[in-house]
Amino acid sequence: MIPQFYSLSYSTDKSIIGYYPQTKNNTLSLLYDFSDEARMILRNDTGVNNPIEKFSITVNNRAKLTDVLDNTFLPSGLVISEKLKLLVENLSLPNHRFNEIDVKYKNESYRYFWMRYYSDLSEYIDFSSSMFQYVDLEYKKLEDKLIISKEDCLKIVKQASHVRQLRPSQIRLKSNFPNYELFYDNMFHRNIVSNTFIEIIKKHDITGFVIHPLTDILL
Repeated sequence: MIPQFYSLSYSTDKSIIGYYPQTKNNTLSLLYDFSDEARMILRNDTGVNNPIEKFSITVNNRAKLTDVLDNTFLPSGLVISEKLKLLVENLSLPNHRFNEIDVKYKNESYRYFWMRYYSDLSEYIDFSSSMFQYVDLEYKKLEDKLIISKEDCLKIVKQASHVRQLRPSQIRLKSNFPNYELFYDNMFHRNIVSNTFIEIIKKHDITGFVIHPLTDILL
């Protein structure tokens, strides 16, 4: 069966990014602390029509500048080049915003964007027809788990331990799913892309990403 969707994230392969970690000294890391400055950033970030202050990222000199950059410090979304942004804008997308980022690399500045989502996959999951399970460290099934809502799922994921994690075994999407070609799974922290998106990034030589086929998401 040909997968309908793939997960997409930044690459850690040194043959692709040149050096790991690829980035350092970024102001986006403020989103993970509890300083007054971080609280103010999040308080002002209330939706797609309310831009927040410009962030910056420094790429290690030994690394390569790629179209998708390391975004481990982000709560969701992708850090992408202007080239990739122009391609993404033509796709079917959920509610989102592009926050401009100043990328510093070898004494030069480059224009990048943090694509942040304001809606996610959970809005379109038919929980009554979906299946979840607990897995161990090697992702071997321990037991099935009934999930009745997004809130139920997020609560269980938060309470899970490293040796007992909740994973989807089958996510059935509702008939009203808008056929997004790039969207976010907030429950399991995955950027999900369609076959159309994969074809585009391969055609235009987009760099810095890794993809994995997803068999658990069904239309």
